[in-house]
Amino acid sequence: MNAELLLCSLGALVLGMLGMQGLMRRLVTQWQWAWRHTFVWCAVLIVMFCTSIAAVGIVHQIGWLFRLPNLGVEDDMSSLVVAERYAMQVVSLAKWYAHDHGGRFPDTFAEFAADPEIFMVALDQDEPLEPLIYVGEGLRDTDSGYLPVVWSSRPNSEGLRVVGRLNGKTELIKEEEFQELLVEFRERQVLRKKSATGG
Repeated sequence: MNAELLLCSLGALVLGMLGMQGLMRRLVTQWQWAWRHTFVWCAVLIVMFCTSIAAVGIVHQIGWLFRLPNLGVEDDMSSLVVAERYAMQVVSLAKWYAHDHGGRFPDTFAEFAADPEIFMVALDQDEPLEPLIYVGEGLRDTDSGYLPVVWSSRPNSEGLRVVGRLNGKTELIKEEEFQELLVEFRERQVLRKKSATGG
């Protein structure tokens, strides 16, 4: 409970009711505008406001559920959702590190995580935990947002890998797409090393 926010909201509500009462008493000349009318209208507005927020939340959650692949496989999806969230956390932490270090991403997990084992994930239900692979060495926050920063160590039983990109997005991609991404990544690494050595 945030007392300051609550008091601020109540103050705004009281001021709004006073303003509405004063305005309606001037506008409505056929009969006396009673306080109960003001209370009713304010209650209707509050209910409409709360309903609209709830509706937006429901639509957002339904849309999120339908974007998940293999929606029917609940157990596997829960494992992948956790893995995606962990990958997103890795990217966020690496970006915060870069913000404090001139835009340079950390070379290893150890530079921004006291215990890298917190980023262990299970890609399938009842499978042992496996580490996420951090590949942000040499990246800068000005590089292409498409570049991968972290990925899962292997595909899950459905052939999907978790990949976290520099722009902060995480996604599930098929193993064939991942292998193509891996080829691109290795080519970029070679080019980066050549440019660093001046070769």
